[in-house]
Amino acid sequence: MPIVQVDGWNCEEVKEELIQVIEVLNLKLNQLLRIDRKRAQIWQNLRAWQLEQEHFEEYYARQEIEEIDRLPLFKATPDRIVSFLVETSLAEERNKSKKFLFKLRLLFKYGVLDYKKLKQQELSILLSLQKEFYKQQTRKLEIEIAALDNKLASESFDDLLEKHQKYSERLFRKCLYQSHNRLSESDFNKKNFKVRFQEFIKRFPIILSTTHALRRSVPQNYLLDYVIIDEASQVDLITGSLAFSCCRNVIIVGDIKQLPQITDEKIKPMLKTAPSQQIYNYFQYNILSSIIGLYGNRLPREILREHYRCHPQIIEFCNQKYYDGKLIPYTNSKLSDCPLVLYKTAEGNHMRRITRGEKKGNYNQRELDVTVEEVLKEHIATENYKNIGFVTPYRKQANRAEQLLPGSIESDTVHKYQGREKDVMIMSTVLDTTREGQKGLSFVDDPHMVNVAVSRAIRQFVLVTDHNLFFKKGKDIGDLIRYIQYSTLDENIIESKVISVFDLLYRQYSSKLISLKAKMNYNARYQSEEALRVLLEDILSEPRYNRYSYVQGMLLRNLLNTVDLLSSEELLFVNNRASLDFVVFYKQDKVCALVIEVDGFAYHENNPGQLQRDALKDAILAKYEVPILRLATNGSRERERIQSFLYE
Repeated sequence: MPIVQVDGWNCEEVKEELIQVIEVLNLKLNQLLRIDRKRAQIWQNLRAWQLEQEHFEEYYARQEIEEIDRLPLFKATPDRIVSFLVETSLAEERNKSKKFLFKLRLLFKYGVLDYKKLKQQELSILLSLQKEFYKQQTRKLEIEIAALDNKLASESFDDLLEKHQKYSERLFRKCLYQSHNRLSESDFNKKNFKVRFQEFIKRFPIILSTTHALRRSVPQNYLLDYVIIDEASQVDLITGSLAFSCCRNVIIVGDIKQLPQITDEKIKPMLKTAPSQQIYNYFQYNILSSIIGLYGNRLPREILREHYRCHPQIIEFCNQKYYDGKLIPYTNSKLSDCPLVLYKTAEGNHMRRITRGEKKGNYNQRELDVTVEEVLKEHIATENYKNIGFVTPYRKQANRAEQLLPGSIESDTVHKYQGREKDVMIMSTVLDTTREGQKGLSFVDDPHMVNVAVSRAIRQFVLVTDHNLFFKKGKDIGDLIRYIQYSTLDENIIESKVISVFDLLYRQYSSKLISLKAKMNYNARYQSEEALRVLLEDILSEPRYNRYSYVQGMLLRNLLNTVDLLSSEELLFVNNRASLDFVVFYKQDKVCALVIEVDGFAYHENNPGQLQRDALKDAILAKYEVPILRLATNGSRERERIQSFLYE
C-alpha cells in the first residue's frame, strides 16, 4: 500500500486566512481572465484575417494592377473602406453609379474628387482598396491585442496567477496534512478493505475505476459523495447506470461530438423487452447523450471553451466543422512551422481486405510505405519518436503499422486514441476508390472519427490518404483536405513519389510508369509477373547491372545441385513441380544471384495454404543459402529494392 508522506506540508497560516487570500485573488483574477479570454478571441480572429490576407495577396500578385498613390480612402478605417466598396457596388447594380447625386455623395463622404479617373482605374482602385483593407484590419486587431497585453501586464496578471496557484497549493497541502498526518500505517487488502471501508475511504478519499468495476469496488449500499465519469460519450447505458448507483451526485464529462460507445449489435435479437422510451435505447444512446436528451437544459452544464492542446491551425478545423466556432485556442501558433500536412498516395488500388484466416481486416500497404519512406523522413516536426502517434480507423492497419514503424511510435485505432494525445499524429485512412473501398466510407468518413483523430495532435497533424477518393466522395475528410489546402496555401500538399510497378495492373497509375506499360505483353498469363519482367529487363539493361541475366518460371529442383539437405516434406514439395518466378544469375558462370517471387494478394496473403507453401520454399532456399526477394503486388519501390539487393 502507498505510504502517506505529508511531513512539511503544514504551514503557519490557518485555513481561514488562506481561503480569504484566495477569495480576494479570485475577484481580481476573474476580471483579468475575462480580458485574457477576449485577447485569445482577438488572436483567433487575427489569424483568420491574416490567412485570408495571404490568399488575397497571392491573387493580387497575379493581376495587372496599376499602382494608385494618392487616394484619400487609403487612410480610412477598415469599416469606411468596406462602406465605400459596398456603396459603389450597390450603385453599379442599381444603375445609379453615373447619377449626379451619387457622385456628390462620393465627394463629400469619401473625398473622391476625380470621378472620371475613378471609373478609368476602377479595377485597380478597388483591388488596391481591398489590399489596404486587409492591412488596416490586421493592424487594428494587433493594436487591440497590444492594448490588452499592456492592461494584463499593468495589473500583474501572470504574478497574480502564480500567487493564486501558490496559495491554493498551500491550502491543499494543509488540508491533507490535517487529515493524514496522524493516520497509522495501513494494512488493507482485497478481503478487508470493504469491511473497513470508512477507515479505507478516510485514507484514500479518491477512487479511480472503470464504470464496469466501480459497483464492485465499494460495499453494498454505500454511496460515494461524487462520481465523475470521464469520456462519457464512450460509456454505455448499462455500465453508466451501475456507476450512478454508487453515488449521491454525479458529474458527467464528455463530448457528444467525439466517438460514441461500441455496442454488440448481435445481442439485439436476444432482447425480450423494448426500452420504455427511445432515450433509453442501449444501442443508440450513451450515458452522456441519454442524460442530455432526458434533461435538456434543466441540468447545470458547462462548455469547456478554452482549448489548451492543439496548435491553433489544427483545432480550428474542428472548431469550424464541429463546434460552431465556440472554441478559443490558448496555444501558441509558433508551436510548429507546418502544423498540417497532406500526403496523397500515387494513383492505384492500394487497399486490401483479408477475408480468410485468423487475422481478417482492411489495410493499405501503400499508405504505410508512404509513412515510412516520406512522412517520417521529410515532414515530422520532432526527432523523438515517442512523441509521434499513428492512428487509423482499422485494427488491421494499426497492427501492421506497429510491425513496420519504429517501436517507440504508438500505433492504434481512433477509438483507442480517444482521450490521448501526441505532439505529432499521423492518420492513415486506408480506403481506396475500388467498390470494396467505397463500402467503408460511412465508417471512416464519420464526423466523430475525424474530430477525434485530428484533435489528438498537439503540434502537427499529417493525413496520409487516397489520391482522390475522399476529396471527391468524402464529406468530413473531404472538408479536412479542403481545410488543409486552404490554410497552408497548398504548400504542404504532397503528391507521394512512392510507386510500384504493379500499379500498372490498375486503370490509373503514375505517369512515371507509362514507358514500362508500353513494353508489356497483354497476352501473358499473369500480368503481375509480366509487369515485373518488364521492370527487371529495364534494370538489367543499365550498365552497372549488365553482368546479370534472368530466367522466368524455373523449377526449384533445377536450382538445387543435391537434395541431401531436404526433409521428407521439403523433398515432396520440390518434386511436386515447385517453381520460382524469377531467377537472376551471373552471366559468366550461371550461378544464381537472386530469386524473386511475386506475391499476389489473393493467391498469397489472403490464402493461408499458400502462405504455408511460401514459408516452405523460403526455408529450402535458406538451407542452400540462395537469397530471395519477395515482392507483394500491393507493395512499392520494387526498382529500388531490386537495385539495392543487386548492388549489395
